[in-house]
Amino acid sequence: FGPGHPCNASAPAFGKHIRSYRTELLAVCILLQATIEWDNPRWITLDNFAVVQEVQAIIEGANKKKSDDSQDIWDIAEAFIKDAVSKNLLNITWTKGHATDEHIENGQSTVVERERNGGVVKLADAGREEHDGLSRCPVGIKFAMQRLQCRR
Repeated sequence: FGPGHPCNASAPAFGKHIRSYRTELLAVCILLQATIEWDNPRWITLDNFAVVQEVQAIIEGANKKKSDDSQDIWDIAEAFIKDAVSKNLLNITWTKGHATDEHIENGQSTVVERERNGGVVKLADAGREEHDGLSRCPVGIKFAMQRLQCRR
């Protein structure tokens, strides 16, 4: 949500291959699970193009093959995505991660997107430090949900 926001949450990433794809998909899952009772739209912006494409495919009703390495998260996330879509409450977009001035000059990003993505990177780094040593914990989503008691 942003620096100091009361709805910020983090959870340890778990699984055999912990990569950007898996951690960003986990973040989508945590966000949608934590905000399932909200009536207002959620607009998610990620810098992982593959996750954006696959979530967008679900939004559009297509059957797109999802990453086998992250099927355990997809098994949970897909239901939350479909729930938000059924209520017309979800949009997802891609942004250039770690954008430079050159990316902005070329129109690949904007100053605002770069600042937001930089803030997310800082929050992700803080979450990783908070959960150091817990990266294979299978209860990551439940852990984050216990911490996130934010309702609108």
